[in-house]
Amino acid sequence: MLMLRAWDLEQYIDVFQNEGKDITCLNILTEDMMKELVPKIGHRAKLKANVDEWRKVLDLTNDTQTTFMMDISSPLNLDVESPTTLSLGSDTGFILSPSDSDISITPLDSSVNQ
Repeated sequence: MLMLRAWDLEQYIDVFQNEGKDITCLNILTEDMMKELVPKIGHRAKLKANVDEWRKVLDLTNDTQTTFMMDISSPLNLDVESPTTLSLGSDTGFILSPSDSDISITPLDSSVNQ
């Protein structure tokens, strides 16, 4: 497990593997599980601190992911407002603004998501 090596806890790699623990289990480790896997208090404190940080990263990642859902049961109606801006129709509330490298999607109401 690379995380244990990065956290200077590589001596516990075999223990984690023997118990079937991998990177997907880090977020759900309880303090009792940590105590069983890592009996030395100092090493366990290091593991707990790193797992807590790992959880913050996962939470941050999950919080920043946004999924846009569109109703595809009816055709998308594009109204051209200017040569550089397309409205996705009044019912969607978004504007597409193409640039040289990408397309940005901006809410029609600038107060949305602020």
